[in-house]
Amino acid sequence: MAKNIRRLSEHIEALAKNSNGVVLVVIFLILNSSLNIMNKFALGHHGFRFPVLLTMFHMAFGFTLQLPYALQYTFSSHINLLRSQWPLFFAVGTSLAASIALGNSSLVSVSLSLAQIIKATLPIFACTLSIFVERKLPSRKEAFSLIILAIGVSIAVWQGAISGSPLGIAMCIAATGSNALMAAFSGKILKKVGTGKLTFFTAPVAAFCLVPFALKYEIIAFHEYCRINPTSAALIIASTSCLAAIYNYVYALMIKNLGAVACSVIGEVKIVSLVALSGIVLKEAKQFTATQLVGCGIALVGLVLYSSAKREVPRKSKKKKK
Repeated sequence: MAKNIRRLSEHIEALAKNSNGVVLVVIFLILNSSLNIMNKFALGHHGFRFPVLLTMFHMAFGFTLQLPYALQYTFSSHINLLRSQWPLFFAVGTSLAASIALGNSSLVSVSLSLAQIIKATLPIFACTLSIFVERKLPSRKEAFSLIILAIGVSIAVWQGAISGSPLGIAMCIAATGSNALMAAFSGKILKKVGTGKLTFFTAPVAAFCLVPFALKYEIIAFHEYCRINPTSAALIIASTSCLAAIYNYVYALMIKNLGAVACSVIGEVKIVSLVALSGIVLKEAKQFTATQLVGCGIALVGLVLYSSAKREVPRKSKKKKK
């Protein structure tokens, strides 16, 4: 299986080079939608209520795929890298564990469409981090668009908390904040190591962080589920693990080939497509009230405005250079 996934990754990379990124974007959107819908179906509809263990399986599978590449380097080189970069590896691993585990946990009680609207607040968390960490203030356009985004998400979340699960919404917000932390730490370390090494060193950290929660809350019920539904458990773990591994590779490849600005625009398409798909495939449209739909619309407008404001920054810097 691992060999087949590596071959598929090579084919995807070749397609990306020969299509100017168009095929890569299409593959990314398909993989992202498939993975999110499969996770929601398994965790929210099929009775596989083990989000922490599912995250651990994904991490373990990603680590296993990277083993052949890691063995090409000497043991001493790995030790030296760990000694110099262990704080960043630890920070990425812990924030990654929190981001994925909390995100998967929220899908047990929150609709996929509402989760995507909450995740649209990622720019707010990222902007807040840049203010305190990098001492970098947003432009007026960026600040205005973030306010619009925050208002829209607040309306959708407030109405969702009334009709849904406040705990699930809180977990989704925490997952988004953890994702922003992970992106900030990953940006620093990716300047020094590749995506493969980053996965190899952070996946065990993330999995280890989740062990106490899995043992306390999920392992007994998971054992019973596997005894009654062994085929379903194996199919869910295998299919989502393979999809997660390929998706992570494609996402890293997209950032490398297209850049962060293009990825932010693709992120808008991803959120809109997932909201639409969850309404059609998972029939979540019935769960949304008129107030929530208004909030979602305002949030998406804010997200588009923010992306537009971010795209203006590279253009201005290019003009100054000329």
